[in-house]
Amino acid sequence: MDNYLIVDNWYTEEELKSVMKELDYLSCTPMSRTENCLDAAHDEDKKSLSKSFRIYPEHLYTEKGCLYSPIFKAITKFQQKEFHKKITQAFKNTNTALDKVFTDTNASSTLISYYETNDKYDEHYDVFQYTVLIWIYKEPKSFKGGDLVFTKLNKKIECKNNRMILFPSFYYHAVEPVTMKTDGKGYGRYAITHFFYRKF
Repeated sequence: MDNYLIVDNWYTEEELKSVMKELDYLSCTPMSRTENCLDAAHDEDKKSLSKSFRIYPEHLYTEKGCLYSPIFKAITKFQQKEFHKKITQAFKNTNTALDKVFTDTNASSTLISYYETNDKYDEHYDVFQYTVLIWIYKEPKSFKGGDLVFTKLNKKIECKNNRMILFPSFYYHAVEPVTMKTDGKGYGRYAITHFFYRKF
């Protein structure tokens, strides 16, 4: 029984090209290390569970600028009826209202993570209602690892280019360490993260 939704080839070919160009641009802006970010998950000793670079596009764009961003424009795909049908199918055997709760969300927050050698994210949960991850990397793949693990469900999801996965944010999850095969900034693992929640 799947307790999450996976959609491969999430972006169309044209969308993917545009998103990749945007990621190249954003990678030229100052990127924070999650070890220094207060919003990354921490352990009891307040040590970051994440080790990666992080970009906050909402801090870089004006509200009007977001309208032209390929990453932000694609968020409308989550509002389409066809996508909501996939959500219903994914959670129909859980005997919960997870599908209906998603369709009732009305706000989102976006960040981008970038992983290179030895970067990872230890077991954690997110403080929103739903987490969406979209994995992007340059072909041919220049790294190993970076798979998503649902630690309590004992399931591993392979990191594939242009793969989207949606799951309830309270699921414990982790990112396996990344090892680069070749050097070069921008050839690692990007994760576009959208958090969805209900704003009252």
